[in-house]
Amino acid sequence: MIAASFEEANKVFDKPTTMSHDECESLSVLQSIDQNGNPVIVSCWKPTQEELDEITKTKRVWCIFYGTGIPPHCLSGIKPF
Repeated sequence: MIAASFEEANKVFDKPTTMSHDECESLSVLQSIDQNGNPVIVSCWKPTQEELDEITKTKRVWCIFYGTGIPPHCLSGIKPF
């Protein structure tokens, strides 16, 4: 997947200095508070054609976290604004 900029973004997370541009890119996000007062960070991703073909075929999307914990998260195909 390719990180995509979006109109509502208000912050950019830079890639870690230990990773190359091929391994990781900067990420535009919206950092805000949701309607329940919870802090939230929203990013936008565009699948490559290969990924889109696979998603269409399998009806599955994989979410990968690096590290040892999983923060609360949500994947959505619907724009949250």
